[in-house]
Amino acid sequence: MSTDEPDLEQQCSELGITIWKQRIHPVRVPHKARDGSLLLDFPSEAARQQFKQACIHKVSSNCLDGARSGCCLRAMDHCRGPAWLRWLPWNNSKPWAELEACEDRYVEACMAANAKGCTDHAESFCTLVVARPAGLEDTADEAQQQQQQQQRRGNGSRK
Repeated sequence: MSTDEPDLEQQCSELGITIWKQRIHPVRVPHKARDGSLLLDFPSEAARQQFKQACIHKVSSNCLDGARSGCCLRAMDHCRGPAWLRWLPWNNSKPWAELEACEDRYVEACMAANAKGCTDHAESFCTLVVARPAGLEDTADEAQQQQQQQQRRGNGSRK
């Protein structure tokens, strides 16, 4: 390899590729179900709640971004009229300041109407995402009880 060739990191940065050196741990880990099969579930209830809150934030943010785009397009159509009419030479359009004020008011009203829907959607979606898989309801409690019993036995033998 010659010295005038760029190294891998430089080539990746020029192409906009990010190489992750840090390992990303899986959110869910395998647990044994009642029937013996392995199912993925969160390692703890705290991890489940943390993931749910992050999910709600991300889904709600993405929903509001999409709603904002749709509201902007509807505001333009509402305040400026149909697109075909805007191109006609005899169209008497409103002044820019008035159009901007109209669009701002329309977007604010539209976003206020969509905010509740986005939060409700995020809540229901993320509740389904973090739901416990069927067959793990009892086994997680049993596993915790077994661990506690083993710890008690271990503590009793050390005395």
